[in-house]
Parts: sequence; structure tokens; C-alpha cells
Amino acid sequence: MRISPKFLFSRRRRSFTIIFTIITLTFLYIFVLPLRSHPSVQELAKFTEKWEQDAMALFQKQSQQEQEILKQQSDFERFGPADGDDPNGLQPQDFSGTFDPSYKDTPKDGRFASHDAWRPDDSYDIDIEALSRLRPHAPRLAKFRNKAEYLRQPIVADYPANASTLFVMMKEGANVLWNRVPVHLLTSFTQIPYFALYADIGGSIAGHEVIDILANVTDETKSTKDFQLYHKLNSIRDTNVILDPGELKVSGGWALDKYKNMPMLHHAYQTAPSSVNWFIFMDGDSYFFWENLIEYLSTLDPTKPIYLGSPTSFRGVAFAHGGTGVVISRKAMDMTLGEHPEWVHELEEETSRSCCGDYMVGYMLKQANISLSKNEQNNVKKKFQGESLWSIEAGNHTWCDQIISFHHLSPLDVEILWEYERLIGPEKRKSITYSDIYRDFVQPYIVEERADWNNYAKDKTFSEDKDKKDIENKRKKEEEKRKREEEKKAKREAEKEEEAGGKKEKRDDTQGKSETEKRREQEELKKKEEAIVMELVKKLGSRPYHSLDLCKKECEKWDQCLSWRYFPELKTCGLGKTAKLGRPTNDAVRQKFENNKEGVYKNSRSGWRIERIRKIRKIQKCDIIYNDTRQANDEQYLQFIKDNQVEDNYEGWYVRKQFNKGKVTDKSIKFFREAPIQQQQQQATTETKTP
Repeated sequence: MRISPKFLFSRRRRSFTIIFTIITLTFLYIFVLPLRSHPSVQELAKFTEKWEQDAMALFQKQSQQEQEILKQQSDFERFGPADGDDPNGLQPQDFSGTFDPSYKDTPKDGRFASHDAWRPDDSYDIDIEALSRLRPHAPRLAKFRNKAEYLRQPIVADYPANASTLFVMMKEGANVLWNRVPVHLLTSFTQIPYFALYADIGGSIAGHEVIDILANVTDETKSTKDFQLYHKLNSIRDTNVILDPGELKVSGGWALDKYKNMPMLHHAYQTAPSSVNWFIFMDGDSYFFWENLIEYLSTLDPTKPIYLGSPTSFRGVAFAHGGTGVVISRKAMDMTLGEHPEWVHELEEETSRSCCGDYMVGYMLKQANISLSKNEQNNVKKKFQGESLWSIEAGNHTWCDQIISFHHLSPLDVEILWEYERLIGPEKRKSITYSDIYRDFVQPYIVEERADWNNYAKDKTFSEDKDKKDIENKRKKEEEKRKREEEKKAKREAEKEEEAGGKKEKRDDTQGKSETEKRREQEELKKKEEAIVMELVKKLGSRPYHSLDLCKKECEKWDQCLSWRYFPELKTCGLGKTAKLGRPTNDAVRQKFENNKEGVYKNSRSGWRIERIRKIRKIQKCDIIYNDTRQANDEQYLQFIKDNQVEDNYEGWYVRKQFNKGKVTDKSIKFFREAPIQQQQQQATTETKTP
């Protein structure tokens, strides 16, 4: 739940009452009790004694309430037996920590919103009646102190140990709020007791307030052009128009977004309960493995000024990228917004000149001599990573590192990660690695070569466009150098002529020419330049983008290459030193951060150097095939599979079972092409009609 200011004030009131009581009792014992024997103070002594008893009773009652809250939270944090448990119910030991991968044939296949390779067989058995009994009951009406509390739909409290040390801020733009945030209330936020939602317009989701975090920005700043969208959003709202901001044809969200971070941090600092040691902010298209994060933060000291996240920079200031997640210790908050709340408004002018709100966080912390924790930077960059589930960079340098965050996710991706984290079990959730994600989401679907696929291999890119640009840039530099030399020469000649007593008028060759003639000459000059560039490109000889084989060979030559992709229409060959899954390249699938013109991915291919990937796996202690004698020799292991001596768990096993009926051949190991949709439909119809 999100803790309201009212709730916090009540906590502070209780704390103040307890402190006041202790001070008063001390005063009474020192100054009043010695006088009790005096007759004139007998009545006062009796009154004091009764008051003392009442105060102590109140103190004990408040203490009991606090202990009850902690006990309830502790119950959520434990997985041990409790009263009322089903003796045959799930136990921690029922989760092995690694999935036993298996192919799910119909009717199980496709029942859930994810790839089914890793999903345990017993996760499909659903008893609707039993599930309805397990639904947490909302508190009785009288438990709510007011309608504001009653409006807020309680979220299941599935808190891991020490979750109460985190305060999470989710920041979003009004135009994507309803697309991104709701799924978190059902998934990731069930594990977080303290969180708040922020946007550039007020709102609510299931009764949980979305705070207009720009409401208290100064009028001077609000009068700038950066706030045009803000005024438009509020104007529509104030005229009683019921309209999802995502339907508006407006721009300016990015310019507005950078003003949110400072007031958001200030609000969180003022709102978070005293148990909070770490302040975390994230975007709506991000996801955190909270137990991985809590486990990592347990190794750090929140009483020190700590600032963590994936590093980037602007104007010489290093700052953490917000999309991949940012963590700030309470001490760092104390030293900044705790001591200088005025910075929230004073830094608005700097914000207007900045690139983004994430930079402003780094800038603010720098004013207190706090920078990204250098000792943790290499460690943190691997943990707080900015890729999605299908583009995560599993490689030799990250294989056994734990993952904390994902970015650029759809709501479906968030759901899949939450289901995965939940089913992997309470113990393993504390240490999910790149190796786990590779084994369960990548390995089942990759073979040596896959048609109509984009695996996003781009650590090295070779393309005709890139070669042309490189040559053009080189020619421009040479041309600029030539012009500078000619100008120097002309200047020297002019000085000589002037000394000789005469100065020639500079001839204007364009004088008397029409605009059309000038434009035609410029176009012809441009064509000549392009022809020269193309001629120089041809002189480069054979390039990796000239053919599929050349692209493959380029990957083979680079000893770090684990994957490649070839796009003949785009004349592009890309190489990667990580093993990403990627996405299909048919025109129905949008390629994120890539060219999306129709037809550009025709005849595209992607491939993986399976033998190199498996070589990495065999030496990584966290990998399931480490020290597995059956898989020590790939050729021997494949022969075991062909002879049905072992189950097929070699790379690409799932697609072989799905499209080759489990038949393992040299071809099915090396190549995969999914049948066109029409062909699949015809095959399904034939199978249905077959008796």
C-alpha cells in the first residue's frame, strides 16, 4: 500500500506522545516523588500515580499495536508453517530453484501469457472453487477510518524479508500511465509495502492516488514553454472532459518529464516511514527482481551516502539512468533534501537547461559531494541493466551475475517476469542470474541459424550505409583541409597583389544564373559526390554485408562473437558478443529501436555460435551444465540425444519438439525456419480432419 501523509502523521504523533510521557515521568520521579510525604501534596501524588499508570497503559497499548504490525509483516516474510495451513500444501522444498524444462503439448501449450518451456507441469492444475477461498478478504468496513482509505483497493501483501526498508517511486507520463502502471498493482507491487505513483497530472488507479508531482512547481517555471502540455492536460481535466490522456494528439512529454524527479524525491523523503533505508525510483516499463535487490542492498550500509544505478553522463556529471532503476540511501537523502529542501525550487532553472530529470538527481547529489558509488559501478551496471527480456545481454562477462532490473518492457513482459519469479520459488528468487534467464528464455529457441529473425546482434555493425558515411566523413575532412589550404593560399596571393599596388575583384561565377540553374548544379554536384563515394565503397572489396556466408565468416573470425544477423535488403551484417533471443522479422512485428519500413527484413537471418556459448556455460559454476560429464563433449551429447539415451536439452530443443516432432537431426540442430502462417493453418486443418 502507499502510506498516506495522514498515516505518517499519526505515527509521528504516537512517537511524540511516548517521548513526552517519558520526559514527564522523569520530571515527576525527580521533583515530585520526594514531596509525596508532605500532606499538602498527598492529593497531587495520588493524581500523579493514576496519571502515571494511565500513561504507561497507553504506552503499552501503542507498543502492542506497533508489535502487532511488525508481527503481521513478519508473517508475510516467512514461509514456514502457521496455524490453519493445509498439511499437504506447498512447502519451500517443493521449489527446486531450477525448472525441469519440458515441452508442453496441447492442451497445456499456450494457456498462460508466456513461453511454456520452463513452466512446471503442476502449475496448470487449477481448482476455481479452491482459488476463490484463497482470495484475501478485504478488511471489514469498520476497519477503515474514512472513505479515502476505503476507496483504495487493498493489494495482496506478499512481502519478502526487509521489504519495509524500501520506498519505491514509479514515475510516468500521463499519456502512457494507463498502459504501463495497472499491471504493477497486480504483480510487482504486491511485494512492496511502501510505494507511490507520480505523473504530470493527478489521477487514481484502483483508488491508489497518482500524484500530480508538478503541482507545487513555481509559477515562474510553469509559465515557460516546457509546461504547455501540463496546462493542456489540466485544462481538459478542469473542463470535466473524461478522456484518457493517451488518446490526445499532443507532444512535449519529454520536456515536461525532467521537472518531476526533484519534487518526487522530496515527496518520498517527507512521506516514507522511518523504517525506510533506501529510496528507489523506476519507470512504468521497468521491472525489478525485488529479492535480488534486497539481497544486494543487505551488503551495503544505508547510513553512508550511497547513490547506485547504471551510469551515464551529461555536462561532465555522472548520473544513474532512471529507466534501469536508481537507488539512493537515506543518508544521501538526509544530506541533500533533508538539509536543503529549498533545492527543490532553486534547481528549477538548472532543470530547464538540462537533458533530463535523472541528470538533475546526479547534479543535486553532487552539490553535497555525493557521486555514483565508484566501488560498485562495475557491479551495478550488470545488475541494473536496460534491456528487455528478449534482448538481455547474456555473455561471458555477465553469465553468473544477478539481475535486478529490466527496462523497455510491455505489460505482457512484466506479467511473464512476475510469473517466472513466483514459480521459481522463495529461495531462488534471491539469486536469479543471467544464466537462469538464458536457460529458460533463450536456450530453448535458438539454433545455429534461424530464418526471418532478428537477434539484435550489434556490438559490431557492417553496412553499406555505414561505409558510405565513413567515406563521406573522411572526404569532408579532406575537403575542409583542402579549402583551408586554398584560403591560406588565396590570402597570401591577395596580400602580394596588395603590396604590388592593385587588388583584383573576386569573380562571382554564379552571377546572372537563375535559382533553377543554381539548384540543378547543386543536384548534379551531389550526384557526382555520391557516385565517387559508391566507387570508393566498391574499392573496399568484399564486405560482410555482401552475403550471408561473408557475414557468418566475419563472426567466425572474431573470437568474441556469439551471435550474428544478416539483412540483405538493408545490406547489413551485425555481430554480437552476447546471446540474445530477439524477435521475428515479419512485417506484423514491430522492431523496437530499429528500421520498421515494410519489406526491409525480407530474407533476414540470425544465428548463434552455439559451440562458443556452450563453451562459456561449461566453465561457469552457476550454469546447470557446469561439471555435467554427459555434456562435456557436444558431439557425444548430441549422439546420446539421437540415440534416445538422454532427454534433448541442447540449444533449440523446444523448437525441434514443436516443429520437428522432437526429431533430432543435423539439420534441426543447425537451422530453423517457421512455416508461413497459411501453411500452419492448412496443417492444423488437415490434422483436425484426420480420424
